Amino acid sequence: SPLFSDPESNDRSLEKGRLIHRMLQALPDIPAEERAEAAKRYAERAARFWPAAERQVLIDSVLKLLQDQRLHAVFAVHAQAEISIMGTLTLEGREYAVSGRIDRLAVLSDSVVILDYKTNRVPPASEETIPFSHKAQLAIYREILKPLYPAMRIDCMLIYTENATIHILSEQALASALAGLNTK
Repeated sequence: SPLFSDPESNDRSLEKGRLIHRMLQALPDIPAEERAEAAKRYAERAARFWPAAERQVLIDSVLKLLQDQRLHAVFAVHAQAEISIMGTLTLEGREYAVSGRIDRLAVLSDSVVILDYKTNRVPPASEETIPFSHKAQLAIYREILKPLYPAMRIDCMLIYTENATIHILSEQALASALAGLNTK
């Protein structure tokens, strides 16, 4: 609850999320052997008032994500960051105009990957505990992209920046989120 939480801690978590988001947007375009130094330079400028240990945790979180095998293709140079999308979502026979911004989109040879970063104080431990709104957001994005990539599988991934947790949403989770939207 914001009423009982430490405002400085909340601000730091949000700032950390923004910095990680920005680093994950820019660092994939830098050669792998130069990323650690680039991350350090950025953290020293952007988080200069943070204690050195906290800056290092920030850097380590980003580098951990960039080195994760599940994300290699998503962080390849042919992937794009900050993609604006818009389309029509049909729910229970009604059409809704929807727009959004995908944090990172990768079109691979056999699939499309939608990646979204989330800043949470307590990242979910499992797919079942991911907030409905996070699953629904990616389910909507996937529905909008389906007509553009009719023959491809579209995978949806969430990264919780607080601890660099990666969740690949199951087909069941995405379908349940869409069904949940139908009842709202």
